[in-house]
Amino acid sequence: MKIYKKIIFYIKKKIFKYIIKINFKFKQINILVNYINYLYILSILKNNKKFKFKTLIDFFCIDYLNYKSKKKFRFQIILNLLSIKYNMRIRIKIFLLNKKNPYLFTINNLWKSSNWYEREAYDMYGINFKGHYNLKRILTDYNFIGFPMRKDFPLSGFYELKYNNKKKNVFYKKINLKKKEIIPKIFDY
Repeated sequence: MKIYKKIIFYIKKKIFKYIIKINFKFKQINILVNYINYLYILSILKNNKKFKFKTLIDFFCIDYLNYKSKKKFRFQIILNLLSIKYNMRIRIKIFLLNKKNPYLFTINNLWKSSNWYEREAYDMYGINFKGHYNLKRILTDYNFIGFPMRKDFPLSGFYELKYNNKKKNVFYKKINLKKKEIIPKIFDY
């Protein structure tokens, strides 16, 4: 606990004016940062000898479309960093302002491992990472329409992939599913 207090003290001293919120929960420092200054903050956390968060452990996105408390923001990027030197983790949270075309600048120059994470966030949520050298779909096919992890993406999708045995090729067929009300079954014993 002592090292955490020390790190929080240094964070407040070095980058507090760029931090929206900081707390310590579940044996981890959590920081909500402004999307404008996040690259500067991440660079300091990685390269400053007082922190040494050299390892990007995880990087993921959350869609807050139906959350009433998050009306201003739709997407949030969350990074989990590890300092091997201090044996501690830190969680960085960044809200994205643009709801229709969300973007951030790439962190690939800080952590090469972010390449896959950024491409996955692009493919699943449509988050554009400006400056990324190879931002293309990684989990869905190149002709896929939409972003399947967004809360407004239809459960059935838009198209179905079919194979034509006679022509020996793959083609797309539009899905025409009727919306069905799902009623839970109740069993009396």
